[in-house]
Amino acid sequence: MKKNNLFAIIFGLLLFLPFIFSNSVQAEEKETYQVDGDNVNVREEPDADAAVVTTLSKGDEIVVFDEQYGWLQTYIDGEVSWIAEQHLFKADKETESEESNEEDTASEAADSSQQEASSSKGSLEGKNIMLDAGHGGKDPGTIALNDEKEKTLSLKYTKSLKEQLENQGATVILTRENDRYLSLNERVAASESYNTDAFVSIHFNAFTSEENHGASTHFFDEGDDQELAQSIQSELTSNTDFKDRGVKQDDYYVLRKNEATSVLAELGFLSNEQDLEAIQDEEHMEQVTQSITNGLEDYFQ
Repeated sequence: MKKNNLFAIIFGLLLFLPFIFSNSVQAEEKETYQVDGDNVNVREEPDADAAVVTTLSKGDEIVVFDEQYGWLQTYIDGEVSWIAEQHLFKADKETESEESNEEDTASEAADSSQQEASSSKGSLEGKNIMLDAGHGGKDPGTIALNDEKEKTLSLKYTKSLKEQLENQGATVILTRENDRYLSLNERVAASESYNTDAFVSIHFNAFTSEENHGASTHFFDEGDDQELAQSIQSELTSNTDFKDRGVKQDDYYVLRKNEATSVLAELGFLSNEQDLEAIQDEEHMEQVTQSITNGLEDYFQ
């Protein structure tokens, strides 16, 4: 009887061992990041207003287990914690010790270069802008005359706009970076989880008649939302050949439920042959994304 009890205990311990070591195994499989700044806040939730758990210093290392809307998740004292992605960079363990001096020199040069760039053209420095590429995944959005999907074009334009905004010093967060489905509620939640200064949703239009064409910018609340919409629409009208369809007040969910200053841009009709031809032109895309960037600059200034 005692022998049977001993066997049961040993067997139970063998089953329990994987759970004892599961955290260390998981940590080794995840990416290690370093903190790039002093007094960086670690928060309970992926939200700029969430309670601060602790602060980290430049050079501190963490293991990242998840990512959400520009926030990286780790564990502090065994508790789930979140750090804004902009304060972290991926650590290179293999070359870190050999190239530390070179990296410090390169980092100083890069910082100096960035400071010079910011002083000359960083008009959006310190602004957090969330870009929302319309549709995605199982939701293709509007289908163009040539069967191009709105979800593909909206993501392409969003990435171009991201580059333009970052050139002006903005911190840019995307609701989606690839072809995946997001509910309207998830898009708003992403905006509210970050200290968003402006939310811009990118879409393309369509109609049963091929005669409809042009670009418009939409808002929900009068005041800041309307002012931003007018600023963007003015730039789109000035810098592109699209018909000016004006600024319109609409009850879109991502605008109505969004606490941040928010607009939705309809950048042409995929059901109109001339609009579609322009939309697919790279030079036109640059003009459009630069126009939206200019509109944001005008609004914040």
